Amino acid sequence: MGNKKIYDFIIVGQGIAGTVFASSLLNLNKSFVVIDSIKPREMSPSRIALGVYNPLVLKWITKVWNADHQLESLFSFCNFFENHFQTKIHFKQNIYRLLESSLDINNWNAKQSSIKLSRYLSRSLNDLNFTEKKFGQVLNSGWVDVKLMLDVFLGYIQERQIFLNKKIDYKRIIFKDDLIYYDNIICRNIVFCEGCSVYHNPFFKKAKVVPTKGEAIKIHCPNLNLRSVLHTGVLIIPLKDDIYHVGSTYDPNDTSILPTKKAIDKLTNKLSVIKKFPHKIINHLAAHRPSTEDRKPILGPSVNNKNIFIFNGLGSRGILLAPYLSEQLINHIYSNKVIESEISYKRFEL
Repeated sequence: MGNKKIYDFIIVGQGIAGTVFASSLLNLNKSFVVIDSIKPREMSPSRIALGVYNPLVLKWITKVWNADHQLESLFSFCNFFENHFQTKIHFKQNIYRLLESSLDINNWNAKQSSIKLSRYLSRSLNDLNFTEKKFGQVLNSGWVDVKLMLDVFLGYIQERQIFLNKKIDYKRIIFKDDLIYYDNIICRNIVFCEGCSVYHNPFFKKAKVVPTKGEAIKIHCPNLNLRSVLHTGVLIIPLKDDIYHVGSTYDPNDTSILPTKKAIDKLTNKLSVIKKFPHKIINHLAAHRPSTEDRKPILGPSVNNKNIFIFNGLGSRGILLAPYLSEQLINHIYSNKVIESEISYKRFEL
């Protein structure tokens, strides 16, 4: 990285937000450097993310905020990533939601009549061969192999020497003549995609990111032969070699970084629908997601410096939100389009 080159961006953080944003820049032939401290075997919330995308809030069977646009952006991103890196990361395996009671079934059937939800709810209920319970199918849902996506992109930026494996030092960021200087890097913009570490960021002191602990397990269940994602109160995602990702918990009160027995009990209790199949826990993972009190992400420029940006607060829907938010931020930077008020960083400055 020579002293003379001026990059379009420094991106701080190589989680879901940073990787998706950098990939979007790559698609536009914009230049960037990524800075993050990544240690072997250290688990970040992005690296243990289930990667499931779901356009519905299944507890209420309502659409998530801007679901149609988010899905369009996600599918476009996945197509670009898979074509560019020749790596499959996107699995269109619809979610089968367990309908535990007659009330659940009646509610699902009632929601099917909604024009707004017709794109996302199967018209008929589904049976699975290992249980008598009924399932409703969530259309246009699936999952992304987030860890593979992150690993592939990390290899790409390492090979091209546009990655600094170190913790950002805010005190060494210098502003001069509409440019940003950091060590021997010169750039026009800097985007902080640093998750819960934003707590230490002096440029976004009012960003109210809430660390929310999530825990997940991986199980080996050789006789289940599941080919779709199940939602039984937790998500069960088929990987390969009879391994399933199960998760995840949501605990805003636990500040510890260690996996807990309480989470294992909670997750395994939700596996009753597959209880007749012997299974073994082979991994237990925990990390803190960057969430917000209003459950909306945080996007936009600093109040005092218009070429410093925050991209944070994606919570448990990171892979669905990130491509859409990347488009929003790029359109703001290059086309001066206003960032939607409900996700703008400005809401914390009011």
